[in-house]
Amino acid sequence: MIQQGKKARTAYKKEFGNEILNRIHFYSDTKDNFVLESFLTNNDIDIILKLTKSTDIKRAFGFLFYDYKSKQMEFVKNLSKETLNNLSSTIKRIAELD
Repeated sequence: MIQQGKKARTAYKKEFGNEILNRIHFYSDTKDNFVLESFLTNNDIDIILKLTKSTDIKRAFGFLFYDYKSKQMEFVKNLSKETLNNLSSTIKRIAELD
């Protein structure tokens, strides 16, 4: 999966130049089978599933973003310390974006 991301990054660099590389962030460069939900604890996964009335974590992220905007802040503010620690490098990267 990460291999596809690396191929896309190469294609974007060719198309848009080096500046685009400052806008690309991989969640993990170390895992080949990495998925976003790997950051969340099981308890936080249960919370988002209940919050969005979903049984599928990938769909729950989409539902939270598009259909449950009023509950986004509640979910984020109540993330466990372990999940926040797992997300710390990504949160830092987002904060550094222009």
